[in-house]
Amino acid sequence: ENSANHDINVFKAEFFRAVESRLVADVPVGICRSGGLDSNAIVAQANSIHRKNYCSFTMSYANHSEANEYDESQRAYECAKFYGVSNHAVELKTDFDIMATLEKTVDIFGKPFGNAICFVADELTSVVAKTHKVCLIGDGGDELLAGYPRHKALKMLSTIKYMPNYGFKVLLWFVNLLLENRGFATKIRRLRQFLQGCTLPISNAYLQWLGYKDFDAINDALSSKGSWHSRFSFFCSI
Repeated sequence: ENSANHDINVFKAEFFRAVESRLVADVPVGICRSGGLDSNAIVAQANSIHRKNYCSFTMSYANHSEANEYDESQRAYECAKFYGVSNHAVELKTDFDIMATLEKTVDIFGKPFGNAICFVADELTSVVAKTHKVCLIGDGGDELLAGYPRHKALKMLSTIKYMPNYGFKVLLWFVNLLLENRGFATKIRRLRQFLQGCTLPISNAYLQWLGYKDFDAINDALSSKGSWHSRFSFFCSI
């Protein structure tokens, strides 16, 4: 059977099995979560399987004015309350020092990693580990659950693809003049990424939107021919 309903049923069964198998432990099991679909789907599934009060943990940036738009602790709290799961918000310290955890983080990953959220995750798990040695996390699940709006960008691109590439380049030139400051930083960055992808085939556009830098910048930074300045700029920007 090749239908949407069949795919949904298969996903539900596999998701149930994946969560259930990871709840087997001889120590308390916690759940690290955000306000997103992936980790909260795990909370819902875990609660339906055993119906016991799991502890969940969320990073909070409430005391950081420049990070307010990234704070999902309130949504996480509301979801936890709905499912009757206790939730603990771990506040990111105002004196948080990324450089202090840099060497450990690099050693753990062992390869280039383009998302600075790993430093925040290290801070969260350092606190969680004091009481819970086993935790579930939904990292990567948003793509399966359509938690990111990239599919909307694809639909939008398919309707405006008729515009000549120079039109997108002119718009991109104007967007590049905007400063990424405070509350508008994420919106400006996403608009810039969207316009950069608009000049590419749709399949490449989607890949473009997955990262923080365009393909030319990545290839130049990783190439033996790339300048020291381009490499330094690239790794600082991620």
